[in-house]
Amino acid sequence: MFLCKENNEVYLSFFPESEVLLENQEPILISNRLSQYYWQINQFFKQKEALVLALEQTIFQARMQLESAEKQYLQGVESRNYRLQADLLMAYGHQIPKGVNRVHLPDFSGNAEIEIRLKQDLSVLENAERFYRKAKGQHQDTERLEKRMCLWKDKILHLNDELQKLKSVENRNDLKPFAKAAEIDKEEPESLPYHLHTFLQYEIWVGKNAKSNDELLRISHKDDLWLHARDVTGSHVIIRTKKGKNTPQPVIERAAELAAFYSKSKSESLSPVMVTERKYVRKGKNMLPGQVRVEKEKTILVMPKE
Repeated sequence: MFLCKENNEVYLSFFPESEVLLENQEPILISNRLSQYYWQINQFFKQKEALVLALEQTIFQARMQLESAEKQYLQGVESRNYRLQADLLMAYGHQIPKGVNRVHLPDFSGNAEIEIRLKQDLSVLENAERFYRKAKGQHQDTERLEKRMCLWKDKILHLNDELQKLKSVENRNDLKPFAKAAEIDKEEPESLPYHLHTFLQYEIWVGKNAKSNDELLRISHKDDLWLHARDVTGSHVIIRTKKGKNTPQPVIERAAELAAFYSKSKSESLSPVMVTERKYVRKGKNMLPGQVRVEKEKTILVMPKE
């Protein structure tokens, strides 16, 4: 009798076919070897399939992070150019009457007009200084997002390369480095300061700890929605808003459920959660990690739910 292998399947035959693994006339011995080979091959494919699936999920998450960074970058590009507005105020400041809340000034090419919104209680110079500060922050955000996009693109290229190598593996020995790498990845902390949730095609960011909460405030947009369980410690939660669209109430309620779950009110049947725009959440210089000052917040009651 012959123990043969073809297309990763092992079988018994009375004739030598394909790849012969064993030839023996003892039925018990060759049956035992058939069982042994079958188990080894079956386990190999199960492990390989699980590793491929895990790597594909990692690539999917990396692509989502890249897409998020690209959206933020485009929003920044499309937003008003604060430096241009500051320069226009400095150039045409003598023509601007006091106490107005907006002006229309020609850009330096002379082909268009730029609308500039002013704070009435500030002078033209003070408004210009305010826009210069915003321009500096805008530039820093753009640089940060460019670096972030490059990192995610490099990671995706590397992961896709590893995926192709993994799919070509044909034996358990060659599979071991991938299994070991998967275990290392599980042990390594994630680089992002938040857990990502998605609901109705909206991204919801949940801060991991007090220090991450501060980082979450730094990387979120001023028009995003900020949520936090009222009067207890917990994670900051950010809803990534979409330009020109009102965030649906079910999305806000889902984010509130997460804010309640990742807080000290997790065990309560109902938890009050604060909701406001990110621009109304401020971090003082002497505040501890995670501490903020909140303005214009609303409160909703939800059941804590992960």
